[in-house]
Amino acid sequence: MAARELEGEPFGGARVREYEQALATMQTLREELAASLAAQWEADRRRDTLLSTLTHELKTPPGAQSSDPFWTKSETALLQALVL
Repeated sequence: MAARELEGEPFGGARVREYEQALATMQTLREELAASLAAQWEADRRRDTLLSTLTHELKTPPGAQSSDPFWTKSETALLQALVL
């Protein structure tokens, strides 16, 4: 999981019912953990992008945003990201 490898061979194949049930539970936990980690990694990526954009905006001189359409679009994107 540390290497972000979420796929693997499923647990199972036991001949004892209790073991098979335990392995099925472990497989379910594994799948739920993979989904949770994927969501967390996406949230981290979005946060990093937002912080990068915000840092850029804070470092930009106020006069640079006058009539340049780039800055208008950047401001809109930043505001939309903050609302998410």
